[in-house]
Amino acid sequence: MEGRLKPFRGRSSKMPDKSSKHKINKELQEENEILRIRVACLEKLEALAQKKFQTKKKPS
Repeated sequence: MEGRLKPFRGRSSKMPDKSSKHKINKELQEENEILRIRVACLEKLEALAQKKFQTKKKPS
């Protein structure tokens, strides 16, 4: 029976518990909020740059 794998029984030790899942979920929500804010800022910046480019181009 040497070299034969034993069947796995029970719960994996790498499974996060409920508090870890809650912590991970909260961290992901915070990161998501930060990324949404960053996207909004970049969209506003792009709109301002386009507006500046258009107003600079009109008088010519």
